[in-house]
Amino acid sequence: MNCINNLAASVNEDLRQLKDFKALISEKTVPKSIKILKRTVWILVMILIILTGLKKKIKCFKKNLIGVELSQKIGQGSSIREGMTAIYNAVSRESMMADVNYEVRRLDLLAK
Repeated sequence: MNCINNLAASVNEDLRQLKDFKALISEKTVPKSIKILKRTVWILVMILIILTGLKKKIKCFKKNLIGVELSQKIGQGSSIREGMTAIYNAVSRESMMADVNYEVRRLDLLAK
């Protein structure tokens, strides 16, 4: 009986050591889902830092873009003015030619 008790005690001791060993192993290894979660959080933090850094550059880019748009609109305004002047000159030349033609005919009739 003593031998069976000694054998049972040694088996219990081995089981306890095995459980302790498994507990140590599980403490050292981190589950894969936790590793993925840590990586994801790290990537999100990096993206957030990058975006906050780019925010200032985007504001500066928008200001420059507005300046470019304003300069283009000013250029378009001057082009529109030039077009209006050209149309006015074309219409006024026709009127001036009609006046010149009238005066030439009148002078021609007076000369006869």
